[in-house]
Amino acid sequence: MPQDKGMVFVYQNEEIRTFHMANVRIPLSIAFADQNGIIVHLAEMIMDNTTTYSSEKPAMYAVEANKGWFSERQIKVGDKIEGLNFHK
Repeated sequence: MPQDKGMVFVYQNEEIRTFHMANVRIPLSIAFADQNGIIVHLAEMIMDNTTTYSSEKPAMYAVEANKGWFSERQIKVGDKIEGLNFHK
């Protein structure tokens, strides 16, 4: 994936979200955020077919980026992702 690019998944409500890396050929990082854009969980995902990655709290958004993208920018749980007002 190009540097500073990613994917945003938008859901209709908040609930525990689970992702997997089956058939994904690059390592990714994921940020789960609540309806206000507050990050509730971060994870580094490895390429395999068995591990699942779930938000530790209910989330309305999931943002995937290249592995290490969030940590390299010192983004942490509790930070707010701006521009996620798709439902407002």
